[in-house]
Amino acid sequence: MDFKRFGMRNTGAVAAALLASATLMAGPSTAAAQTCLGVATLPGQFSIGGYGTFADNSTAYGVESRSNLPGNLAMGARIGIVDLDGTDENLTSVGGHLAMELPARGAVGICPVVGVGYDFWSGTLAGADLDYSRLAFPLGVSIGSRLGDGNGIAVIPAAQVGLMHQRFSGSASTGPLLFQRDGTRNDLYLDAGAGIQINRIEARAGIFRIFEDDAETVFRVGVGFLF
Repeated sequence: MDFKRFGMRNTGAVAAALLASATLMAGPSTAAAQTCLGVATLPGQFSIGGYGTFADNSTAYGVESRSNLPGNLAMGARIGIVDLDGTDENLTSVGGHLAMELPARGAVGICPVVGVGYDFWSGTLAGADLDYSRLAFPLGVSIGSRLGDGNGIAVIPAAQVGLMHQRFSGSASTGPLLFQRDGTRNDLYLDAGAGIQINRIEARAGIFRIFEDDAETVFRVGVGFLF
């Protein structure tokens, strides 16, 4: 495992691939909860599906679930892996979010969201024990709108901006020797895209970017079923 890939300069690309689905939120009741995210679930509904994100040096995929709780709260969770180009190793990625709808007029939804993501890998290479982990805490505000619903079809565009706080750690140990590297970052991020609902099936597509040095624009897709 090459820890230079996960140093301060490259964490944005990995973070975007890992966290694109972690920055989720809900919309206001005047539009429909989770509208601000581009998600189709209505109050009292939940969804289960899969996601994928695609960057120049990594591909992530996994399963996710969102719950549109009664009232003004929504939550979600995900678990997946990140396949890093040029290595035989995959990172495990888990995360969740909690969002609160705000009062708004018409079909426009506005909501703050807080999330957490945890990505980790451990293994052995050339007799050395290696560990890598990263915690990410997105805090943002999103706006979206639900268009249509005729014949069970709706389009839900949305955009989110916020601050991403990241903490990362890498270590290598062999015998009594231990090499450790830790660091933190605070950067702005953008998450924009749209969802489409056809009866009880939803699909989403969009982009995600953390505005830090050497960061990439990550493309994301998802599909799910509403219950």
